[in-house]
Amino acid sequence: MRLVYYIVLIVSVFMIIFGDLMLSHHTSAPLPLADVTNFVCKTSSNRSERLNVQLPMRVDLDALSQQFCNSPILAQYFGYIRLSWKPRENISAADMLSEDYEVIMGRKNSLQGVLPDFSQRFEPLSTLARFPVYWYSFEPIDNLNSEALSRMKIGIVDDKLSHTHYFLPLRYLSSHSDDVDSLNIQYFNDTYTMYDAFKNQRIDLMSTGSWFDEELTKPFYKHFIAHTDVGGWFVSSNLPDDAKCELFTLLGPMTHHLSQFLQVERTIVPAECV
Repeated sequence: MRLVYYIVLIVSVFMIIFGDLMLSHHTSAPLPLADVTNFVCKTSSNRSERLNVQLPMRVDLDALSQQFCNSPILAQYFGYIRLSWKPRENISAADMLSEDYEVIMGRKNSLQGVLPDFSQRFEPLSTLARFPVYWYSFEPIDNLNSEALSRMKIGIVDDKLSHTHYFLPLRYLSSHSDDVDSLNIQYFNDTYTMYDAFKNQRIDLMSTGSWFDEELTKPFYKHFIAHTDVGGWFVSSNLPDDAKCELFTLLGPMTHHLSQFLQVERTIVPAECV
């Protein structure tokens, strides 16, 4: 699928661009953890502190960690770098209170829901702009009233933290259907299986962003639901400014290609990094 291609492309670009950022010939020594969603490497310093970075998607943690551990700026403050990927629904207040993460990506309101004083502990590093969410169908959907919805098989991703595939479409259904409990709603474990079901017309209606246009090979119809924000990178307020700017640079390729994929713009660049 083309969606998978874009994710692979993002990872590939990490390797190309991050390679150009290497300013030291130091070769970091990887210290793999038992959990394959975590990877720790050692920097060139003898410091004991560890920087913990929570990534928004699965990537090649081994290769990516080398770019962070080869940074002479981060080595001034940290002896180890841990890159991890954890499903956002599994991130707890205990994780954040114990400072398991100094760098994390997400929506501010969602992160504040996990940790009420999030804004006192973290500050934005790079934020992506809002984007529109649409219903998609292979049949005209200009008038999605209660009667029309009752005749449709509707796909929803069972991810309560997803605005695009869960919260916004369910809110729309609740406000436009006389009896939302009677609707034929099919829940999917992830977007990939829902997209596949839609393309093969096993469901009639699903929600996503405009990036999905390129996935479709036959005529389709869209109906606007609402705008939503993508979120952004947040860093611990305790990090030194030069470390924040280095992280902004190292995370730049992922942020850039996510913004291109989602067709949105970055809206924040830290003033100290300009």
